[in-house]
Amino acid sequence: MTKADEIAVRQELEKVLDAEHVQAVLDHRKVKKVALTPFAAKLLAAQFARWGDANAAADHMILRGWLAFKAEWAEPPKTSAVVSVHREPTRIPDRPEPPPEVRERNMRRLQALSAQLGAATLMDKPRHVQQRDRGR
Repeated sequence: MTKADEIAVRQELEKVLDAEHVQAVLDHRKVKKVALTPFAAKLLAAQFARWGDANAAADHMILRGWLAFKAEWAEPPKTSAVVSVHREPTRIPDRPEPPPEVRERNMRRLQALSAQLGAATLMDKPRHVQQRDRGR
């Protein structure tokens, strides 16, 4: 690659990236042993710009070890600000306790159903647990 090509590559990337990210992309491609032509730099810069935050797109490409970047390959950032990877766990609201009359009604229904089924009632322990307990 000629010196003029290197300058053209840098200029294409500088249209969308800051100097630090331009150097990081060039270093990354150099380590991967993949040359970046001026035309390829133009295409890469366009993909970075399509993602929303071009510098974040370059970071994304480098962190994932990709040789190139396409905006469709990754979810765009939610905001242009730094997005935290830490978030609060989703809290599932506590289920309210049913009123006493509902609990009593449900218990009566359960007992009636158990009586209909015979010896193995819904309120008894499962058969394998009963057998295990008898064996002790």
